[in-house]
Amino acid sequence: MCGLRWEDFDEENKLLKIRRTLNRLPSMDKSKGKTEIVIDSPKSDKSIRNIPLPDYVIEFIKGHRERCAKEKIQAGTAYNDSNHIICNELGHYVEPRTIQDTFKRIAKAAGIENVSMHCLRHTFATRAVESDVDIKTLSVILGHADATITINRYAHALEEQKRLAMDKVSLFALENVTKS
Repeated sequence: MCGLRWEDFDEENKLLKIRRTLNRLPSMDKSKGKTEIVIDSPKSDKSIRNIPLPDYVIEFIKGHRERCAKEKIQAGTAYNDSNHIICNELGHYVEPRTIQDTFKRIAKAAGIENVSMHCLRHTFATRAVESDVDIKTLSVILGHADATITINRYAHALEEQKRLAMDKVSLFALENVTKS
């Protein structure tokens, strides 16, 4: 999320283009400190992808862009336009740890403990499987290198889907037996 820039938001085609990551990593140059921000390509070619966005997300991002434009005007010359979608009131990118800390604080206020941003990704994938999104499509959306990664990681959701499928087959068979 932190690596997303405004050019990655394709409003016309309703896409979010994943092209880079932004991470705080151990510094290779110790004169820069223990850690440094690294903006780089995602870890695999499959991680570079386009994610289709539903209309309500498009509207949310457009509203966010308007709020950012107002902040830019208010900040004047102090604004540092990094062009990141997620930025502070002065236009600078926001670090992943800051996003995680904010998320945890909001979740705690809502009475939800022991949750991370990655839990949202896991929940999305689980709900997608439960909604009969095919595994290959889900794998591409998640940026997994191979669909078997998706299957292995979300097998618990597939177990429930198999149970539901068997219930449907049983119901169909019972209906057809009683008709005979």
